[in-house]
Amino acid sequence: MRNYRLSHEFVPATTQGGTSFFIGNGIIRHYSLAANSAGLAPENEGDRLYNDIRDRIRRENPSLSDAQIEVEVDRRLTRMIPEYILGQPLKFVEKVLKGLIPVWFLGDNWIKSTGLFFMQIPLLLLCIVGIYYSQRDKRQVQHLLAFLIYFLIIQTSLSPYGRYSYPTILVLVGFARECIRTDPV
Repeated sequence: MRNYRLSHEFVPATTQGGTSFFIGNGIIRHYSLAANSAGLAPENEGDRLYNDIRDRIRRENPSLSDAQIEVEVDRRLTRMIPEYILGQPLKFVEKVLKGLIPVWFLGDNWIKSTGLFFMQIPLLLLCIVGIYYSQRDKRQVQHLLAFLIYFLIIQTSLSPYGRYSYPTILVLVGFARECIRTDPV
């Protein structure tokens, strides 16, 4: 309701989807294993792209409010995503595949990334073993796997920052629990 009142547009949650996609491209491009981070370059590039489009819209439509401009910026950025994917499909596949690793631990600096790495990697390893046991014992966990896969595809195609993996922690814990499950099938 608030978003509609300000922008006169339906905005379900945020207007940052388009920006996130292009920041994610920068994350994959700038990630350094030695620095264990992509640094601030992806955010800076995303800000420049956003500001360039925002300024162009402001010049073209001086009567629009800031909220309306923000919605229009996101609309234009979002329209650029299919063009990018269709124009460079292998780059997009590379982004998703490379994003599968940092989505669990990547921060904007070495300290954050390393801290997340040491918190998430043990849980991920237990989760992988738990998935194996679940499949071996024919347990009904397809809905959890579907959620995890869905999440990974969405996050790696947008911005694979570690902080975005937090919603999956309960699923990871659920699979990790399968490592120690002793009740009969």
